[in-house]
This record gives sequence, C-alpha cells and structure tokens, in this order.
Amino acid sequence: MSSETAVAKNPLLKEMPPVPEELMERKLMNPYSESEILKFISEYVSEFLPRVGHTEDVSLSNIRIFICVLCCLAAAYAHLVVKFPQDKMEIAICVVIYFVLSIALGMFDSYFVGNSMITLKWKAGDRLFIDALIPRFSGQVTLAARCHNKALSIQHSVGRYFDSEGYMSFETLYLDVTQLIKDFEAGKTDESCVGGKEGKKTHKQKKKK
Repeated sequence: MSSETAVAKNPLLKEMPPVPEELMERKLMNPYSESEILKFISEYVSEFLPRVGHTEDVSLSNIRIFICVLCCLAAAYAHLVVKFPQDKMEIAICVVIYFVLSIALGMFDSYFVGNSMITLKWKAGDRLFIDALIPRFSGQVTLAARCHNKALSIQHSVGRYFDSEGYMSFETLYLDVTQLIKDFEAGKTDESCVGGKEGKKTHKQKKKK
C-alpha cells in the first residue's frame, strides 16, 4: 500500500509527524527480545506524542530523579567523607538510608509508573499514562491508556508493528496509539489496566483463569 493510499484510507495519518532518521534506519537486533521491542516502541511513542499536541508530564520523572540523587549522595558520603572504622555508625546510617531510598524508588516505580512509556498532562490536572507490555512468551503487545482506575487497552501481535527483518511499521503504531487516546478521551474503557498496581493485579487474574 502506498503512503497516499494509506492516508486516504485513514485521515489520522495526515497529522503524523516525520519519523526521525535514526529511528527509520534502526531495526531490532533480536526480534525475540521483549525488552528491545518495548524500548523501540517506547522511544517512538515518546517521540511523536509531544509533536502532535500532547504535553508530557515530567513531574513523576522529577520525583524519581530526586530519589536517585539522594541515593547517590548517601553512597558518596559513605564512600568519600566518612572513614572506616572510626565512623562505623555514620556508615551504617548511610547504608540504611541508601536501602530505604532504593526500596522507596522500587515502590514508586511499581505503584505510579508501572509499564508507562510516557505520562501526559490530562484533563483537570490529571495524568494520562500510555503503557506498553509484552507478557512473557506471549508474542502479544498490549498498549493501554490509563488514568486513575480507568483504562482502555488493545492487544496485537508483535508482527503487527515489526516486519520480518525487524523494521518498525511506524504508521501502524502511530495509528493504534492515536486512536487509543481518542477512544479513551471519548469515554471508552475496559476492565484491563496494564500499568501500575491495578494493572499487575488484573494480569495476574487473567493468567489464573
């Protein structure tokens, strides 16, 4: 299908921004690597959504960076400032602080970030999370839009977004994500949530069934 035919078939493609050259030339090195597939999808989605009018919400990212900085400061202080064995108590306190902050960071990622590729500013000061997940050994990509306890998700095979040589079908991914956000904005939801605490519970329940 030519690009003109694709645009004529789906008007949403008329608003699709040009794909960066470095992404156009890239392909999957390992088409069976879930992490590589998700990373590629995440990079493109994070790249095009701000260019089509959505505003990225970086507040959660800033909180995460702040916690990481505190972890680094605790580690640096214990390593460079205090002396062992004279300052054993201070070193012990730094170690405890480091592990507490590490646990806090893990809980923050699990509860708030989940499987989010990008966080967008949404209505009334809310956040809209755009998620991606590939359940192990499934070969299926789940994309979702979620806000609070509401979510709308779609699921397709990896082959829908990548050809046999590992190159991405940018038009297909763009259309699916764009339509997903439009449907969610129109009030459509489902019972599955692939990101954060609620999403993990839902997928565990599905596996049990």
